[in-house]
Amino acid sequence: MKNVFLSLIPDPPNGFEFRVPSRRDLRGYRIALLANTLDETLSLLNDFIEHVYGVVITQGDSFSHTLIAGELWHLVVPADAIPRLFEVSSAMLDMMSKGQTALDEKASLEAELALSRKILSQTQESYNNSTERLRRKVTEVRHILDNSLFGIFRTDVLGKIFYANPALLRIFGYSSIDAMNKVGLPNVYRYRSDREQLLLLAKHGPVKEFVTSFIRSDGTIVEILLTMYPVHGENGELLFLEGNLIDITERNLVLKELNHLRNYLSSIIDSMPSFLAGVDAGGMVTLWNRTAEQTTGLSFEKAKGRSLADVFPNMSSNMEKITASIRTGEIIQEKRSPFSTGSGYKNITIFPLVNQEVKGAVIRIDDVSKEVELEEQLSHSRKMDAIGQLAGGVAHDFNNILSAVMGAAELLKSPDSNLSTEQIQFVDMILMASSRAADLTSKLLAFGRKGKITSHPFDLHEIINDTVSILSSTIDKIVSISVSTTAENHTVIGDVSGLSNAFINIGINASHAMPHGGHLSISTSNTLLDESYCSNSPFDIEAGRFIQIEIQDNGCGISVENLRKIFDPFYTTKRLGAGTGLGLPAVYGTIQDHHGAINVYSEEGVGTLFTIYLPCSSDYTECMKKKPDVVVGSGKILLVDDEEFIRVTGKLILEEMGYSVLVAENGKIAVDVFKENYSDLDLVIMDMIMPEMNGREAFLRMRSIDDSSKIVISSGFSKVGDVETLTQKGLAGFIQKPYSSSELSKLIVKVLAN
Repeated sequence: MKNVFLSLIPDPPNGFEFRVPSRRDLRGYRIALLANTLDETLSLLNDFIEHVYGVVITQGDSFSHTLIAGELWHLVVPADAIPRLFEVSSAMLDMMSKGQTALDEKASLEAELALSRKILSQTQESYNNSTERLRRKVTEVRHILDNSLFGIFRTDVLGKIFYANPALLRIFGYSSIDAMNKVGLPNVYRYRSDREQLLLLAKHGPVKEFVTSFIRSDGTIVEILLTMYPVHGENGELLFLEGNLIDITERNLVLKELNHLRNYLSSIIDSMPSFLAGVDAGGMVTLWNRTAEQTTGLSFEKAKGRSLADVFPNMSSNMEKITASIRTGEIIQEKRSPFSTGSGYKNITIFPLVNQEVKGAVIRIDDVSKEVELEEQLSHSRKMDAIGQLAGGVAHDFNNILSAVMGAAELLKSPDSNLSTEQIQFVDMILMASSRAADLTSKLLAFGRKGKITSHPFDLHEIINDTVSILSSTIDKIVSISVSTTAENHTVIGDVSGLSNAFINIGINASHAMPHGGHLSISTSNTLLDESYCSNSPFDIEAGRFIQIEIQDNGCGISVENLRKIFDPFYTTKRLGAGTGLGLPAVYGTIQDHHGAINVYSEEGVGTLFTIYLPCSSDYTECMKKKPDVVVGSGKILLVDDEEFIRVTGKLILEEMGYSVLVAENGKIAVDVFKENYSDLDLVIMDMIMPEMNGREAFLRMRSIDDSSKIVISSGFSKVGDVETLTQKGLAGFIQKPYSSSELSKLIVKVLAN
């Protein structure tokens, strides 16, 4: 008789297959089922034969687990069929235990059945535990996938999506995989070429961090960073594509914004005129702007990582300060540092980095040479103003004295004095000395910008030609002179004699700088000075068209130290007694009075260049030729001056000219005299600076009494602005002390004629 039993082996290793069972296979749990024949067994298992894990047939009248032949065939079924097999086997065992008897008397069917039930129960429990663990693992994995920020997918090569987690659907804006498949994955790519490239790369292995763009369901573009792994079949064919992706749209926007900000900051740093360099704690360059590149001739690539002292040797002496600033966290400033020979002055500021994680500093260097120069010029200008006030005060008193001396001398020369020829020569000597003294005071006043400027339009080229004629007959013949007057507009409004003296003064100084011969050139041209130049100039000039006069020599030149002092009053490099030190200061004052500017450039052993700018004018009239003769007249004149000897000499001079004269010693008395006599007065000649009431106040009161009155101001010290203001209010004229009788007589005739 044949004995048949079922062998149950959990979790078949290789799926469905027919093979010869191994001893390992048959060591699992099994349940014996007894039958007379194989057909009877198959009939008994008719309803569940497809779920049987294994059928083992043994030969003989007895049965034991140890009597299993190794050559028997074994049918393997999947694990999900085992629960049903347990159920059927259990029912069969129950049936067998109730009605059948074991053929083998040595074996105990009851024990076998009990053992089998125990094995079945343990197998079921083990299966249930395994299934629960698997379920928990599946749940855990699904939870991870569902809550992942990464989009996770599985597709075939045609683009059909088999799996997509919620993050992926959210990234693309779709509600389900079906909705996404309706659109078609190939149509979601913004660029089809990206998909083609991906498939090509996937044939050779994983694709990592591939950047591409997709079209969301609402039509917007999303940028993706994708990683993909290919799944191949047994024949190497590409079956599936699995992987993950992440939305980097926001990240890219942030990166673009950061790049924009970085470029913006870089543009600001590069556009700054300051030298900017960053260094780390070791003094190695980490920042280098365009000004630094231009200053050193080194690009950032060549300077980066090198010592600042190596790439910019001028900072070598400051490296200890940089180290100290980094260590202490304090800002270190060094102002107006003479950087190096010939490079002017610099402001150096060291800013330590405040970030505790990054140690270093930023060094800023600004060229302040122009500022220092302008401040020096401004200081010089203020000094000139201060000394000018002093000079003007001295000149006022001196001119009053000279006026009396010259007036008295001219009275002595009158025919009524009956002087001898020798006496007349002495008087002429007095007049000549007074004239020279007056010239000295005029230089003081020109330096202090307090002298009288006669404003008339004239041809500057004529003045330059006259100057050259005077210089040609004055300076040594070993100095040649050339003139180039190319300025198209050469009309200037101002004082002819003042500018002529300025040009002659510069020319004479140039000849002294060429004791062994040389060349002096004078040239003119027109130029336009803009607002920027004028606002930065220490001179009171307004933007517009100017005539530029250049006076250049190739003499010994002026040292840097002396160059800063040439316009200082009483400064001279000539030997004692050879110069007053007022020549160039007078030139300086004259140019200022004409609302112009003057600059000087010189190199020792090369020569000196004076550049003068004077505002152009479109008006031109012929200058009146001076006539030295005294012009007589008639009328009644009020002479007002606080100096008694001027009143005395002036009254006598005016009476000799044919006028009747009243005198007053100050403005207050003059106003009282004017009130009583203004209807008979033809002219008032009045000093400007007087005690009790000055000339300006007296003038205004007289004009309030009689607005047709003719008043002339006479002063040794007056502000041009005051004279111009009074002229607008009806001032008839102005005459600078000291003056000659001929000058005074011509002015009186001119005023009375109007």
